[in-house]
Amino acid sequence: MYRANGYTGRLIAKMAAAYNLTPVLAGRNEAALKQIAATELKTTARLSGPDGYTLTANSSLIITAKIISGNFKIGYQTPAACYGADLVLEIPGVYRESL
Repeated sequence: MYRANGYTGRLIAKMAAAYNLTPVLAGRNEAALKQIAATELKTTARLSGPDGYTLTANSSLIITAKIISGNFKIGYQTPAACYGADLVLEIPGVYRESL
């Protein structure tokens, strides 16, 4: 979840945890993310990467290349549902750290 340390991101992360999901937090304030992970959620990993605009541009290009090459599913799909949860790791500068 990008911007997990913001108001809305924090609410969504808490709701995910309430449903026994394990959100992966991302954002620009590492200290705030660590605090949220340690005190409020059941997190197992943390993502770090470029700013949101760069992340969006790069992920759009990666997904577009996949579609052009014929790698897509018909109908509405989230990127993670179509290409897997590790799609984000294909974006330059994105790293996952286990906690």
